[in-house]
Amino acid sequence: METVITQQELQEAITASIADPLIKELTVTLQSGYILVSGTRERLNDPTKMDTLSFRLDLGVSNGQLTSTISDMQFDGFTVEQNRLDLWNITIANKIANLGSKNPNSTLKSVTVTPEAVTMVWTAST
Repeated sequence: METVITQQELQEAITASIADPLIKELTVTLQSGYILVSGTRERLNDPTKMDTLSFRLDLGVSNGQLTSTISDMQFDGFTVEQNRLDLWNITIANKIANLGSKNPNSTLKSVTVTPEAVTMVWTAST
């Protein structure tokens, strides 16, 4: 079976996955083969200042499960801790997989990112 996830659904899933109340105006742009995520983040100690952030998000399949890999993280010269990126990767993969999986006994076979949508192909087992 096949599931198509729209840009808007992805944007909502990624925003919820990051779960940072200081991040504003998060935008998800579908590219050929990957997802570009960008936005602004209010500074914790100075709400009048905003930092820009962006990263590349690649989706893949490992052992029938969706994987998410953040790379090219840009955050106004600040470093984002690897443990935070690891957590975001896990949470993003889980939220997107939940959008795509309509059957709890299904295995993900492939995921394709195009400028129009993310397509996930599943094999259902009984």
